[in-house]
Amino acid sequence: MSTVDIGHLPVKNVSPFVWNGKLCMWDMFKMRIYEVEVPKAQEHAKLTAKIVRSFTYGPGLPTTSEPLRGSTSPIHLHGSTWGCVVHDIIFNDTPMITFRLSYIHHWVEFDIERGIITFISQPFFIAHWGIEYVSGIYQDPKDYEKITLYFGIEDKHAMQCTTRLHELRFGKAIR
Repeated sequence: MSTVDIGHLPVKNVSPFVWNGKLCMWDMFKMRIYEVEVPKAQEHAKLTAKIVRSFTYGPGLPTTSEPLRGSTSPIHLHGSTWGCVVHDIIFNDTPMITFRLSYIHHWVEFDIERGIITFISQPFFIAHWGIEYVSGIYQDPKDYEKITLYFGIEDKHAMQCTTRLHELRFGKAIR
């Protein structure tokens, strides 16, 4: 485990992925991609990162008052289009802590070369209204449409679901 210096703290929900053969990090909150610079000779050296792409929203896309936050690493869809699951936070005015905070997910697609968010799905949850955090994604190499999401409920229960890419685009994680 190493610290990555990207110039600001705290850093949450930054997702690693490989792009053009280089280790990168997707930061949906800041709408940036960082390239991680890994020192070759020193063990336990501090990793650094530089911004290699900043993003803007494409025309007509819905935005929220607060920035969306990252959840899964991006997956390559086609051409320069990548996709991932991100989340927003909803605070409810109820005294019970388990219902005070909820995560709502969105499927996001972006053009990595042009630096444009091209698609944001309708909000969805998978299995639980409350603390439900999607942390992993797997695209079946034999069936482009088949997506497996790995998520946790209330930071206690690890789960997975399998869905289709078109279902994520419509804001439905499970048929």
